[in-house]
Amino acid sequence: MIVASPVYSHKFERSVGSFLKKYQEILQTNPFAAFVTMVEYDSFTKVIKKEIAEPLRKKAVAIANFGGEVNNLTPFNWHDKIIAKSMIKLESKKHPIEFLPEAEKQFVAQLNKVEWI
Repeated sequence: MIVASPVYSHKFERSVGSFLKKYQEILQTNPFAAFVTMVEYDSFTKVIKKEIAEPLRKKAVAIANFGGEVNNLTPFNWHDKIIAKSMIKLESKKHPIEFLPEAEKQFVAQLNKVEWI
């Protein structure tokens, strides 16, 4: 199982957090990995410790931060562009969220070391 979530206010998306709590015991019995987006590099560890229970973190094949920087708004429609521009402006004032281009490759390399069911 691979779980992914954006991070808002140092928390996983609500449905992801609920899923992890509800299925923690099952997830611990199978290969498990997780990645997050939109979290500052400095607070990644804090968020992971808060949102993923310790037994599940210890069992995880990989847990990664992909960062999250919006560089290209071309695919967005006009409404989404307005929202994205506003969020970028607001968030960049609070804290930089850097894109981590190598994180994805490292995550996949860790996943490839495990036999998935």
